[in-house]
Amino acid sequence: MQTLKFNVYDEFACTGPECGDSCCKHWRIFLTKREYLDYKKLDCSPELRAVMDSAFKRIKSGNDDHYAKVDLREDGTCPLLGEDRLCMLQKEKGETALTIVCRGFPRNWIRIGNADAAVFILLPTCCHVVELLMRHPEGLSLIEEEYDGKNKWISKNQWNGVLSPESPTYPHIWSIKTAQLDILQNRDFSISERLLILGYYTQKVCGYLESSPEKIAQLGKMMLDKELCEKLAQSLKPYQPESQLIVRSAETLFKLTEVENRVAPDSHITELVNAMADSVELTYEPNAEGKFDYHFNPEKYAENLAIYRRIEEQRPYITENLLVSLAFGRFSGSGEELWADYFSLALTYSFLKTGAAAFLSEGWGDKELAIAMNNIVKVLINTSTAKDLTMRDFAERGMNSLSHVAFLVS
Repeated sequence: MQTLKFNVYDEFACTGPECGDSCCKHWRIFLTKREYLDYKKLDCSPELRAVMDSAFKRIKSGNDDHYAKVDLREDGTCPLLGEDRLCMLQKEKGETALTIVCRGFPRNWIRIGNADAAVFILLPTCCHVVELLMRHPEGLSLIEEEYDGKNKWISKNQWNGVLSPESPTYPHIWSIKTAQLDILQNRDFSISERLLILGYYTQKVCGYLESSPEKIAQLGKMMLDKELCEKLAQSLKPYQPESQLIVRSAETLFKLTEVENRVAPDSHITELVNAMADSVELTYEPNAEGKFDYHFNPEKYAENLAIYRRIEEQRPYITENLLVSLAFGRFSGSGEELWADYFSLALTYSFLKTGAAAFLSEGWGDKELAIAMNNIVKVLINTSTAKDLTMRDFAERGMNSLSHVAFLVS
């Protein structure tokens, strides 16, 4: 089996107490039946045994994959996290004693087909991954290797995702992925322009999957034509004043804020969303029609936007690497999924532009920037219910179209 991974993949190593954030909090950690039973008979110190017996709770209606869970502390941290910000279990019994979830994060493994190929990726929901992406001004490059089946992060061939051979995109997946990378890494264009071109490409692929799949490979080659892409970018740009673009972006933030607070009012992700909303003084209240009226401060929004634009002007490769990493890690099985993944990527960029500043204090540096960008990614990746409801609402109102995306990314 051939594997594909970015050059940054093998650079990752957990920084432990030096991490600007921690993956040992705000996570729902499930244990498999095998893991739970193994921990029950694990030879360990009385201190570790007491913590594990208290923390690992059986799930009454669980199955073999979700047999038990880790009961977090009131502050959302794992009971195994010591005062030194290190895991008690790992310190005493070693890395291999961790659950597959804890041992593997932020790595992800996606199998393509039955055994055709595999993709190894790093999730930028870890702030150190974002730090690594920030260290590659030359951009990310792919490494192809033969997989020997001995990856210490994968337990019993447990893949995080599988692209089925029956999926409509399967025969064309490498043409699609190659084109996505070509577009997102094309430095002849701004980040915004690349996302517009990618939107055009994605929209065409979705149509071709239903009517003319043989055209998909040729379409990807067309996206290498600089003159054609220049025309596409210009034709897709909205020509409204920036104030109107800000209103459209604010509406998107409002919708996510309203849904997130309704679905998961006490979650860590809701805290992040509310921080973004507060930074632009966004408020909302129900109206007589049973919907919501929202208000925000356009000047605050413009200030946030100006901060991000300075970052992108000075080091555009940071956003490029982040978007490339996110795009390559999504293997959509259908045209509908392909478009939803593109729309999610556009939302990520929109929130980076106007929300990252919410997490930056005066005198911030690279570590703070990594945490800020990491927070935006977590909002879009770790909010499955709220994000799905938000995107469903966009679809029902026709707000997930390429013309609407143009407002979000411009």
